Amino acid sequence: MQAFPIEGMDDAFRIVVGVENCTVFDEPGPLTPETLLKQAFVSTHTIIRVRDGRFISNQNPGPEWEEAVKECVNERTFPVLIGDSNRAILSSPVILYDHPRLHGDGRGDLFDNLETEESQTSDWSATGEG
Repeated sequence: MQAFPIEGMDDAFRIVVGVENCTVFDEPGPLTPETLLKQAFVSTHTIIRVRDGRFISNQNPGPEWEEAVKECVNERTFPVLIGDSNRAILSSPVILYDHPRLHGDGRGDLFDNLETEESQTSDWSATGEG
């Protein structure tokens, strides 16, 4: 992880995070979709926190931050604010809104609580309310 100052903005930094999959394939023979899926990074989530500072929303940055946010590049991951103080972000391969919350009732064998909620209702929708 690296932090670079944003030109023209005091005490503002752009954070760069890289995640690599350095898995060595142990299975001999041709690579099939099933073999590759076992080694894929299909559900990697990154959480970044700061002690003295706060993150700016990529979705609703406010007018003073719009240009700086436009220059951000997110490849196959979507950062959102988490927590009440905006001192943490979650970067997920799934598109979420800022301040996502889990539904408290559906802890089961499904991948995550979003799938659980979808399986329990046919009229599911997400809100951006924090």
